[in-house]
Amino acid sequence: MPLPELLANSPRPGTRTALTTLSGNGGSITSGATSMIVAGAAPTVLTYPGQFHVVIDNEIILVTAGAGATTWTIARGQEGSTAALHNDGASVYHFPTQAALANVLAQAAAGQ
Repeated sequence: MPLPELLANSPRPGTRTALTTLSGNGGSITSGATSMIVAGAAPTVLTYPGQFHVVIDNEIILVTAGAGATTWTIARGQEGSTAALHNDGASVYHFPTQAALANVLAQAAAGQ
C-alpha cells in the first residue's frame, strides 16, 4: 500500500471519525458478502492504487474495487479478523492496518 492509504482519513489521536456508513444493503451485509454499498465514495486519495482497508465493528475488510463509487467489491476477514454480519448504518473507518504498514516499510526498503 502506498503512503496515501496509510495517512488518508487515518484517525487523529483521541478521535474516531467514520469515513462513511453502510447504506442500501437491504438492512445488512452478511459474513459471506463480497460487495457492500456505502453512503459516500472514498476520497480520491484512497482509490490509488485501487485497494485500501476499512474497519467495520471488529472486522478488517479489503476494498478491492469500486472505491470511486458507492458500491465496493470487498475481501472479508482480513489480517486475522472474522467476517461478520454488519447492519446498514454501521460506521466504516479507515485505519492503517498491520498489512498496510508492512507494505509501506517494504516499499521504503526497496527504494520505491
